[in-house]
Amino acid sequence: MYRAGALYFNAQESTIRDGDNPEPWQRLPDFNKTDSVMAAITAIAEHCERSGQKGCGDFCRRRLGDIAPPVRPGGLPVGEMAKHLSENPSRSPVMSTRKEAATSEEAMQNWVICANRIADRP
Repeated sequence: MYRAGALYFNAQESTIRDGDNPEPWQRLPDFNKTDSVMAAITAIAEHCERSGQKGCGDFCRRRLGDIAPPVRPGGLPVGEMAKHLSENPSRSPVMSTRKEAATSEEAMQNWVICANRIADRP
């Protein structure tokens, strides 16, 4: 089992204590929907930043590039990739090189990696 179990337990405990309305960063996303996973990772990043954990927030935001849909299905040719990266220096190069959408397994792995950043901190 992934170590994200600690996050799940904390989220479940909070839900029991606070009713049926967990915070956005505590919600388990639908791993078959990239938008849902991206929203969950963004919520975790925002929670980290509000908690004064800028490194955690930055780390989670970098995970978004690993699951974002490709800039163009099939990937970009080398010339277009160089232009795209120079015009968008803050974007992840993974988005430019990705040929197809992330699988639900890849999305889940990136969410777990990000979620563990919260689970590892008080």
